[in-house]
Amino acid sequence: RARSSSLSSSETDGSCDTPRKKVRANASNYGWASAAQAVKSSARPDIQKTARLLKEYRLDVAAAKADLLDTTIAPEFPDSEWNNLLLGKPVDFDVLLTSNFSSKTDDKHVEQVGDVELSYTSREPSRKVTRYGDWVTSFEMFQEATVFAFPHRRAELATYRTHIIRQFRTNDEIFDARVIDYDRAVRKSVSQNRGFLLSDLSEFFPLYVQFISSTGSSTVTATVQAASSSGKRLGSSKSKPSRKAEACIRYNNDACPNLASTCRYRHVCSGCNAKGHREPAC
Repeated sequence: RARSSSLSSSETDGSCDTPRKKVRANASNYGWASAAQAVKSSARPDIQKTARLLKEYRLDVAAAKADLLDTTIAPEFPDSEWNNLLLGKPVDFDVLLTSNFSSKTDDKHVEQVGDVELSYTSREPSRKVTRYGDWVTSFEMFQEATVFAFPHRRAELATYRTHIIRQFRTNDEIFDARVIDYDRAVRKSVSQNRGFLLSDLSEFFPLYVQFISSTGSSTVTATVQAASSSGKRLGSSKSKPSRKAEACIRYNNDACPNLASTCRYRHVCSGCNAKGHREPAC
């Protein structure tokens, strides 16, 4: 049978509906490729390990998270913050604190990450990290999850934890919020500059000056004494806040820089509320 000499319009104009194969970008052609390669080759081993794992997780973060949860040994961690951790984004400590004290079901969200549609659950945090105890609770969750996904970062996180706790202990507790802001800024900086580790403490001095400088316990004590002698109140004309009823967490950790008479919280056992001993000895 004679073959038709005429071709369909779709064959002649090349408008077939066959899907085109996606063209992969050549990273070596990017403007920053040469400089990035030079830095990468000289980067410290821990930085290279983190970069390799982040690159692997980003290929399919949904699959990475599913595999992580299927291990049955993953630490408890909010779904949305697993995404942030595996993508190298800052973890929200308010979300961690909220999840630690709530049994509510999270809302479902969908986010596009490259070619992958990422589904996760999250909730608007109902609790905020505002004091030392809140931060310790959140950081312990963050530390456990980070070491699970990035095992080589254990020493880095231990060094950083000691550094931040030292800031809480050496600054008056009324400035806890400043220490918390400093920590948030440092973690954000490291997430945006992958050439730093959280243990590179000297790199964060500008952030220290911005958020904490001139708030030491000695400075506060001297200011309060001077204000009292002149009949003034620190920071405003309002009366000094009354003492809170809660037991002092720092006192129970043997770390409170204040006297019992000047501390905003009670120097009593947080277990039985009695004086004369701390909670570990209760």
